[in-house]
Amino acid sequence: MLEIVDRIENIAIQCLREALDLDNKFEILYDEYFALEPIYTNAIEDMLRDKNMLEIVHSRILYGILRHNVIANSFVKYFFPSLVTDNSLINVLQPDHKRIDLSIKFNNSFIIIENKVNNAKEQEKQVDRYIEIARNNYADENIYVLYLNRDDNLLPSEKSLSDEYLDMLGERFVCRNYKNDIIEWLESLLPIVHMNEEPYLKSTILLYLNYLKTIFDNNSRLDNMNKKIEKELMNVLGLNELSLEEKVDLINDKLDSIEKLKESLEALHSDYMDELDKQRMNSWFKQISESLGNKIKIKKEAYDEFGFEFLYHHIKFMCVVSFDDTNYYWGIKGVNATSDTKPTAFTQLKSLILNSNLGLCHDSTSTSEWVISDYEDYDRIVETYLSLARFILNNEECVILN
Repeated sequence: MLEIVDRIENIAIQCLREALDLDNKFEILYDEYFALEPIYTNAIEDMLRDKNMLEIVHSRILYGILRHNVIANSFVKYFFPSLVTDNSLINVLQPDHKRIDLSIKFNNSFIIIENKVNNAKEQEKQVDRYIEIARNNYADENIYVLYLNRDDNLLPSEKSLSDEYLDMLGERFVCRNYKNDIIEWLESLLPIVHMNEEPYLKSTILLYLNYLKTIFDNNSRLDNMNKKIEKELMNVLGLNELSLEEKVDLINDKLDSIEKLKESLEALHSDYMDELDKQRMNSWFKQISESLGNKIKIKKEAYDEFGFEFLYHHIKFMCVVSFDDTNYYWGIKGVNATSDTKPTAFTQLKSLILNSNLGLCHDSTSTSEWVISDYEDYDRIVETYLSLARFILNNEECVILN
């Protein structure tokens, strides 16, 4: 029995080694290919460091591009071809972290743009609320909704958009996606925006377009490399000498080995990330505590969160640094209250911070315990948190609890 177990373990180890060897060969092939290619760099990709761009940032980039009136007209014509703009002066409203992601108004029409590029969770009556806001100033027949998914055209659920409003909108509700439609629309702008006339706008379009193509594996510069890799794979695995059935069996075996390697690496990665999270939290706790001194006493009662408590309008809140499966984040949350139980205080405190000069945003997917919160890069979170803590310390309406 022990011999059988040993043999199985040896086979598993051999499979892992073969998968690693294959991976190393193709890493060398990648390096050789890119060494011969023209230098490619994209400031957006470099800044994000393989992290997802937040939806609010996608909205801000679109806002910046759409401020050009010719481009704004082309956007409306692309997504709402029956809507006549006559090259009207189009007003694009800034992304609103409190309400609508992006909106466009011209003549008597109002377009609501809901951005779901990262597949964020639907909020209760989310699109319904936006429509109700628009109905305060626009007739029903002049309200349009563009729902932008990541890579499909699935309609929002009734939780977000009721059948009543969906019926009311009819063809004025359009569901499209980034992978196909936003990329295609951006490509249509390249001939009409010239580098010598609009260098910053043209550069932004090119950078954003290439970024989107990269995340959706739609970048033509990789096509030749992929063909070369396929050819090398056939040689390394000896596929040319096998029957069709043997080719399929061999590839299945290799996929199994790669999957086992992937599982092992993911387990190691998870363990190391747990240790790294704890290490970073301890380091940030020490840095922030030393920077604030005796003015604010930072408490750390769990490995995944630290912060301080304060009163605002006699309600206790906590300003924290923490992390989840997605990223690190900062935030202010109610200790014994939520936005449902104390809506006025939560709204006023959120407005106080958002209207300050701190430049902070709120993640609209946060639960009701949060006044304000947002994800932050690990190398900026200390600076962001210290700015927020000092703002609270110096505000007369806030009382620090040490």
